[in-house]
Amino acid sequence: MPLPNAGPPAPHSCSELFRVIPDLLTSYMFIVNAEGEVLDLNLAAQTLLGVKPREVLHRRGGEVLRCIHATETPGGCGCSPDCAECPLRGSLRELLGGQTRVRKRVRMFLERDGRFTLFLGVVTAVRMEQPDGVFRALLAIDNLDDLLEL
Repeated sequence: MPLPNAGPPAPHSCSELFRVIPDLLTSYMFIVNAEGEVLDLNLAAQTLLGVKPREVLHRRGGEVLRCIHATETPGGCGCSPDCAECPLRGSLRELLGGQTRVRKRVRMFLERDGRFTLFLGVVTAVRMEQPDGVFRALLAIDNLDDLLEL
């Protein structure tokens, strides 16, 4: 039964709805380009990192996540010898190689409150087809500690 005086529902475009849905999820979600630079992130990722999207725009994923290897070389994220084994970069390589969806375990040391802590999770990467043909991917990272609490 409708509420009295509720009026008709407000119209929403599909793009507005799809903009809200990622913010309802607890996965840390990032839209990245082929170089692994962050183009957007959801509310869960903003909360985890304590940042606003404009503060991380076009920075590489390891720099945004504060990966231990992102500071090992002057080139930053992607330039350390350990970056060859990075599950996030590996997922992007597979998507660029033609895969449409990749799922991998994540084991990374991330800086939090001045010290590095082990992060265990799962990344699901999906290729986002764009009308302009420019490569973009959605990375959804789930923290295994959060999942085990359920």
